Amino acid sequence: MILKNNPIFIIAFLFFSLSCDNKDNTDELQDYEVGDGLIPAAIGNMWIYADSMWIEDTLYQAFIDTIVIGDTIHALGYPWWFTKGMNENSFRSIPGMHSSFFYNENDTIISLQYAWSFYPSIKFLLPIDSNTSFYTSIEDWHSHIRTVSYLDEPYIHSIASFEDCLIFTGDEWNEETILKPGVGVLYHYVERDDSWSGNRKLSKTLIEYDLVIE
Repeated sequence: MILKNNPIFIIAFLFFSLSCDNKDNTDELQDYEVGDGLIPAAIGNMWIYADSMWIEDTLYQAFIDTIVIGDTIHALGYPWWFTKGMNENSFRSIPGMHSSFFYNENDTIISLQYAWSFYPSIKFLLPIDSNTSFYTSIEDWHSHIRTVSYLDEPYIHSIASFEDCLIFTGDEWNEETILKPGVGVLYHYVERDDSWSGNRKLSKTLIEYDLVIE
């Protein structure tokens, strides 16, 4: 584990992962476990990500981020799953969401967000056709447009070759999220310009996961 928290290891891993994405030979890739729903929801489900943060194209931080579903809570009339981070610098939430609370509803992932007050926000859903755009806010305010479509080819990296993946993009920032239904978020990237610190980038690459399969 000491090696995994070393920034040099993480940078080397990311380079290796990006190289694997372009390989056509999948003979050595493993089978993978799949749960229910777009993001499998069960207490104990865990995802481990290699995170990198840049400020003005300079690597600012690199670390391992472990996200675990730790509990459930009922609030605002919804049954939320609560995620927590297991590392010092953890974001605590599933990549692409803005809080630690989410729930599944008919192949749609709802996240709890805050903008002057708490409100439920649609983050992930299955596309109606090959390409679907949708408003994120259920209450039609403080809403943004996200677009989802299926990847044309399997998404390949060091864990496995994942077929039938979804790619989400947003109009709020330069954002891209790749999700495998039944597994979770495989990759997340967001870039935004901040008036205080300038251009900021974040990438999260799944390196390991463990699901509670009943």
